[in-house]
Amino acid sequence: MAVPQVHRAVRDALIRQQGNASFTREMLQFLTPDIVQHKDDFLGAMTIANKGYIRMKSAAAGVLPVLPATMVVNGTVDFETGATDDGYSAMATGLQYRGDLSAVFVAAIKVDTITSVKIEVGFHDATGTDASTATDVGAMLVLATPSANATDFAGWVLDPDDAGNAGWQAVGVKNGATPLKVEPTNIGNVDGDALLNAAEYDVLIVALRENDARFYRGDMVDVDGNDNEKRLTLTYDSGWQTDFITSSVLLSPWVFVQARSAANRIGTVDFWHSWQFRYAEEI
Repeated sequence: MAVPQVHRAVRDALIRQQGNASFTREMLQFLTPDIVQHKDDFLGAMTIANKGYIRMKSAAAGVLPVLPATMVVNGTVDFETGATDDGYSAMATGLQYRGDLSAVFVAAIKVDTITSVKIEVGFHDATGTDASTATDVGAMLVLATPSANATDFAGWVLDPDDAGNAGWQAVGVKNGATPLKVEPTNIGNVDGDALLNAAEYDVLIVALRENDARFYRGDMVDVDGNDNEKRLTLTYDSGWQTDFITSSVLLSPWVFVQARSAANRIGTVDFWHSWQFRYAEEI
């Protein structure tokens, strides 16, 4: 079985692990052909339609994910729901990832207004033979109960319709079974900012290992009060959660933003990074 590859590939972790040969080896794996990876900072003038993504939106509202009309520093892509309740905008890359290849997905996301918006970030089996045929309105149907549209899904979900917990929850759906949840507390930005606001990105990480999943949350944290010195720092780790996904099912990285009222919401993704081992056995 492949050893789960590094899901702490951030500068803060590298600084803290100086001299750790095992950690350095994991970081260097990204330079080898044994790792299959897709990384996008959404730079340049190429339209998102030409980047190979599968984009979805609701029929009555929503806008296909699009690069902003005016370029912004570091590059972004916007997910606009439209001013209709349950309008959504979503994006995937294709059903090419598996749990038994230790797949990992990382995305940084913020939203213009945190109220009345549902967000999903993770691995989704979509519907049909490819994510391009997906017609469901998100992996999760009801977060509070819970119940799912997806047969297999592992990801972070934020949904104000869950009156018991309006914050980020880690969810796993394995082969159509009742979804399992981890409901963290006190995982707001460690530099004191509110959870997911218009000014700060939340970095969400989902790592798979066979049928298990692990969920990380990260924030852009300054070192000594200077915003120019911010670096990505991991602030939450769920530990491995058993039976959260089916190891052999093809999955796609997935970002989904949906309005929970008749008010337009715009989610913005700063970067998108997914990877896995090329082979089931580590070389």
